[in-house]
Amino acid sequence: MGYLTITSGTLPIIAICLSLTFAFYGLLKKILKIEAFFSLTIETLLIFPVALIYFIFLSANGDAGFIKSAPIEQLLLVGAGFVTILPLLFFGKATELIPYTYVGFLQFISPTISLLIGVLLYGESFTSTDMISFSFIWVACLFFSISNTPFMKSIEQKFKKQNKKQSMSA
Repeated sequence: MGYLTITSGTLPIIAICLSLTFAFYGLLKKILKIEAFFSLTIETLLIFPVALIYFIFLSANGDAGFIKSAPIEQLLLVGAGFVTILPLLFFGKATELIPYTYVGFLQFISPTISLLIGVLLYGESFTSTDMISFSFIWVACLFFSISNTPFMKSIEQKFKKQNKKQSMSA
C-alpha cells in the first residue's frame, strides 16, 4: 500500500477502511469467543431489519430486481445466500481455533486469487507498479511464514537462552 500510495499520490482511504473493518471484526470475534453458528445468527438478525427496509424501499420504487426476476433466478439468489453462509461459518470457526495472526495471513489468499483471475482470465491491467506492490506484500507473507517454522523457532529459543545468559553475567 505504501509504494502504491507514493506512486499514485493519493491515500487509499477505502482500502484502509476495509482492512480496519475486517481486522476489528475478526478481533471482536476472537475476543468474544462466541460459537461460530451463534455469532453468525446474531449478525444476521442485526442486519436483517436494515436489509428488509432497503428491500421495501426498492420494491416501493419498482427497483427490486428480485421481484421482477424469473422464479429460477429467485431460487438461485436465495441459494446464493445459503452458499454464502458456509464460508462465514468456516471463518468464524477458524478465528476460534487458530491464532489471529494466521487468520490475517490467510486473508491474503482470496484477494490473490481474485487478482490472478482478473489478470489471467479477464485481461485486467497489471502494471509494474502493481507488481512491485504485490511483491512487497508476498515477500512480507513469506517472511512471516518462514519465521513460524520449527527451524526458526529453535533459533529464536537459542537466542533467548544466549541473551538470558549474557544478562545474568552482566
